[in-house]
Amino acid sequence: MSPKPPRPLEEWERKTDQPLRTIVEERGATGGAERVDVLVWFEGDPDALAELGLAVRSLAGAVATASLEIAAVPAVAAARQVRFLELAREYRPD
Repeated sequence: MSPKPPRPLEEWERKTDQPLRTIVEERGATGGAERVDVLVWFEGDPDALAELGLAVRSLAGAVATASLEIAAVPAVAAARQVRFLELAREYRPD
């Protein structure tokens, strides 16, 4: 018996990194108002990000740091102005 081929990724899944997809899959439906910090690559007006439910912290060109509710990740990632979402990571100097 041959293994099942993987299912095609949905649009929001193609526009998010694996760690963020894992959080959504594990806690998305039950996450409620729990928020996650992300990096957002976007096109257009950065003010439109707030309309999507993102709490923008900083901007650098077409990249923003922000937080959003875990349950909102699929809808935000699928928005046309969002190019990619990545789970934010804490970096510490050695």
